[in-house]
Amino acid sequence: MGSDYRNPQSRRPVETPKPWPLWLTLVAVIGAPTAAAVLALVTLAATGRPGPPPKKVSPEETVKIVPTDDPSLGQVVNGLKARVVAPKAAPNLGEDVPLALKIQNVSQAEITLLEHQDKLYGYALHTRFVMLMPDGRSNVIRDRSGYVYREMSFPSRIVIDPGEVYTWSMVLNNWWAPWCTIGKLGLPPGTYRVYAEYSLTPRKAGPPLWSGTLRSNAVTFEVTRDAARHDPKKIFWGKPEHGLRCGVTIDKLTYEPGEKPGGTLVVENPGTAETPDGRILVADFAMIRSDGGGVHIALSDRPDAIMNPKGMRLAKGERFERRFDVSKLLTSYGVKNPVTLRFWVQVVTTNDLTTPGPWTKGCGSGEVRILIARTRPTPAPPP
Repeated sequence: MGSDYRNPQSRRPVETPKPWPLWLTLVAVIGAPTAAAVLALVTLAATGRPGPPPKKVSPEETVKIVPTDDPSLGQVVNGLKARVVAPKAAPNLGEDVPLALKIQNVSQAEITLLEHQDKLYGYALHTRFVMLMPDGRSNVIRDRSGYVYREMSFPSRIVIDPGEVYTWSMVLNNWWAPWCTIGKLGLPPGTYRVYAEYSLTPRKAGPPLWSGTLRSNAVTFEVTRDAARHDPKKIFWGKPEHGLRCGVTIDKLTYEPGEKPGGTLVVENPGTAETPDGRILVADFAMIRSDGGGVHIALSDRPDAIMNPKGMRLAKGERFERRFDVSKLLTSYGVKNPVTLRFWVQVVTTNDLTTPGPWTKGCGSGEVRILIARTRPTPAPPP
């Protein structure tokens, strides 16, 4: 979802992200029980009051959702005008749905915006999308509430000069939908209408930041029933780590509810690690990791491979393949469709490549993404 957050046309630098707060570092390093007492002393020294440090939590937005045909869409608000562009008017089923949010300064003075964006996924706490679904319902697509670390760790300001246009590119199906336990927005076939909304109240903004509720125009796109092209034999490789290279294939990109999404885990010893005999010890279990979740899978036929892991040795140039499906992941986390599920597979080796030891190091595959949605017409009930 989002590429570089900096505006290539802007002459103003974006603020450097601030480091993690001291109290979070203390919790991570020394643990909660000991950290609690230390945090109280830190707070007392900093604020003159005992107790834990104040939380920097943004309350939920209370801005009213307006319909996708509301006359307020696309209007100028306090010197800014927003516009959404959909590069693909008719994406195929399972394809990414890119969007570009363009914010223009139509005033005669520079305007400073506050955003909180994660460089990896591009989430912004003050931006959301309102989408009219094919069944006539409206849904709010946004980042998960409660991701406090994003606000504390990724604050940034953008200065937009008069006449300048700031463009933020993203992928809509990389955003979270309200019914998702894990995974992101799934888009089954149908016609959608969506607009973007950026909202910052004066209390949150404060001078000299822009504040208000800015809504873009609404754009329409249609997800077709034509499946996106996919090669089931393509291996999505991760980078070699600790003497191993891990990859994953996926059978197809779209699945009906009830189907078992499956693929193949591929692990190989490319010969990059220096061991006495060239072999590398690999645990006989792996992890399927997804957005906020993960489950173990066995790489051997032993029934206790997960609870009592042992090792198998891969010789230099040797490759190991194992079929798997992610049905256990779907069941464990109560995944609801339609959903876009991103996952990758991780295998582990020993801490010391030459001798058996704790399972602390490994490598991961590349990431694959599937759509689980009802794409076939629902049969009519019997008369």
